[in-house]
Amino acid sequence: MISAPFGNYIQPKETTPTLGTFTLLKRPGRVWRVIRTLRKDKETGAWVNKIGLRNPGIEWLLAREQRGKAGTGDKLVSIHGFDDNEWRALLEKVERLDDGGGPLGVELNMSCPNVGEAIGGFPGWLFGAAVAT
Repeated sequence: MISAPFGNYIQPKETTPTLGTFTLLKRPGRVWRVIRTLRKDKETGAWVNKIGLRNPGIEWLLAREQRGKAGTGDKLVSIHGFDDNEWRALLEKVERLDDGGGPLGVELNMSCPNVGEAIGGFPGWLFGAAVAT
């Protein structure tokens, strides 16, 4: 598996990329944040970032797929909602991907320390709804 954000760009054969993380609304500034914050940690050897969920929004992925520029049936799609209504709307939109068949799976991005906003609790229905997607 190639985790987001790397799964957006690196998709070797025989791997399952994770696209995203997508939010309901776009959060601009992604390219600048990647350039500014993506670093290899010298102690752990792991890649780290402080992108803060910058992304073009889930509608961008839907539109890209409709134009034949992306496919999600063999990929995971990572999403993050900032409140109950956003989680619900995101899951509804994710179900529309791949001509209504949905992606291979959905990753719920439960925390991101770099968003600059408080992330509240998660609705009790969320996990069951994600599994059903």
